[in-house]
Amino acid sequence: MLKANWLKQKVKSDKKQGPSALSESTAYDIRIATARKAAELASPSKSKDESSYWLRLAYAETEAKKFDEAVADARRSIAAYKSENAKAHTAFSFCSDGLALAIANGGYAADAESIMKEGSCQVSSVAGAGTMPAQAQMSNQFEYFVRRKEYGKAESTEVFPVHELESGALCTANHDIHICRFGGPFPIESSMEIIRRFVDTAKTPP
Repeated sequence: MLKANWLKQKVKSDKKQGPSALSESTAYDIRIATARKAAELASPSKSKDESSYWLRLAYAETEAKKFDEAVADARRSIAAYKSENAKAHTAFSFCSDGLALAIANGGYAADAESIMKEGSCQVSSVAGAGTMPAQAQMSNQFEYFVRRKEYGKAESTEVFPVHELESGALCTANHDIHICRFGGPFPIESSMEIIRRFVDTAKTPP
């Protein structure tokens, strides 16, 4: 009830400021309030959707440029990632590079990088190192560093563990969605060589 009354007062206030404020500010506030309520309702029941609800809230907060809140709720999403999420999490990533890039561009680069690393660690811990969910999340972290032009970090073993690269463990039954394939032969004999070539290409001006 208090939240509903607050939103009503917010709408009245924005109407006084004009239609632009009403369409932007109020829309963000309503979306954030709705997403937060869904996440809070899912938390006590330990719902399998809890992680995705917190992540949706983080996205909404990022769009509203509420980066402190977005960072906190992205971490809640990571903490809530459980085995049920890993079962549904196959060829797509968990914490996207788009979310982290928006947070980084908002002046929170250290937090954005930390979120990507924490997401990769959580997925690997829950789903297992080298599984498709873990590969997808590592790929997302790799893309984040490339898009930030932090090529040294993109090539680093923090993103792709050395033992997995050297053993050629980054393979799946469906090679068409192999994250390191890039049109090359299958199975890949040297994942690290492909990563280096990819980064070298990204560094080269068009």
